[in-house]
Amino acid sequence: MRATTSAAGTVRMDSSARCARPPGGSRERSAVYHGTVSEKEAGWYPDPEGENRQRFWDGDRWTEYYTPLAPTRQEIHGAQTATADYPYLVDAHAGAHHGVMVTPGTPSSGWPSPTGLGPAAAGGSKETKVFTAGRQRSPAGVVAMVIASLLIVGLVGALGWWLATGGGDPNPGPTGPTVGPTGTGTSTPTPGTTTTGEVDLPGSVDAQVPAAGSWVGNLTLDEDTTLVLDARSADATLDLKIDVLDASGSSVTANDDRGRDLQVLGGISLDPVVLAPLPAGDYQVVVTEVEGAETDFTLSSSVVQEELPFGETTTVQLEEGVPWVGVVDLPAAGRYTFDVRDLGDGDPAIITRGPSGKLLVQDDRDYAGDDYDPLLEETFEAGTQVVIIADWDSAATTVTISVTETP
Repeated sequence: MRATTSAAGTVRMDSSARCARPPGGSRERSAVYHGTVSEKEAGWYPDPEGENRQRFWDGDRWTEYYTPLAPTRQEIHGAQTATADYPYLVDAHAGAHHGVMVTPGTPSSGWPSPTGLGPAAAGGSKETKVFTAGRQRSPAGVVAMVIASLLIVGLVGALGWWLATGGGDPNPGPTGPTVGPTGTGTSTPTPGTTTTGEVDLPGSVDAQVPAAGSWVGNLTLDEDTTLVLDARSADATLDLKIDVLDASGSSVTANDDRGRDLQVLGGISLDPVVLAPLPAGDYQVVVTEVEGAETDFTLSSSVVQEELPFGETTTVQLEEGVPWVGVVDLPAAGRYTFDVRDLGDGDPAIITRGPSGKLLVQDDRDYAGDDYDPLLEETFEAGTQVVIIADWDSAATTVTISVTETP
């Protein structure tokens, strides 16, 4: 079942979507999760896990795209390094050759008796096999071997250069942030066709992202609005991205992957979802596929209308499989307490998302003490916080919530 929205702006999740629980139904002690927040621009950066590769940073978090890291120093092989690369060629004039398995001391026409090794060399009865030198080569044969070796070295060097320059792949995989993009792997698909449409609130639209192109929907807000934009590809293996531009063409909010926690709203982790307060004005909603693939998609849009009065206690009813979504305005930056109490047999969790995209998740205030009601005490930025309350098992329940300044 795909997500739907009611006239009141409540977001309904898929019946299969659940808060992430360890396999087997066991529970772990809950802790506050801080969503990644960064001002680094999207691009390819050295992998923070220390691997010799790059990883793609989408401007919000690390993706699962990688590309080999170009070598910092080019190693040149050729005639001048042939001796070090192929030391056995030094002894070519003496008849050195690839080892041959023979029985020590066994005479053979044209084969020299080898130097003894191990028990067999001391006259033992065991048929010990050893490696020995082959027969001598003529000078012409030695020259031919050297020339062939140099040709191989040249081919190896050319292959190394080809791999270091990207192997002819115009879209090598991603990496992640240091001081700035490294320049490797930043190539993008050739711009394709842009298709256009309209974004109605509330509503949904079925559209298509062209190959290496984008879909652009016009959106007009007559008043300040907390918006939910939910895009889902018809192909679950593809990776959509939403970017919201203001009238000047500047990006005001964007999302690539909703991740594990926001799957309570339905969809899969690769599906983007935007939860953002926006002032009145004209906007463009741009939908693209990260790898430039063509795909059909559905874009659902709704307005968050539920409000939590600051400093008061509010009762919230959770329907089965339906998370509650609301907003609260924090007057200033500082430490605040979000206190959720279940009035039935449910197991609620709370998720907040701030104006800059900071995501916080809390489940149990005291797991060891069997107190499964969430209590979120953290430092928040000023402004509108989007608040999501969902039951761990998607069950129907009633909760109370209060938002106060932490003493």
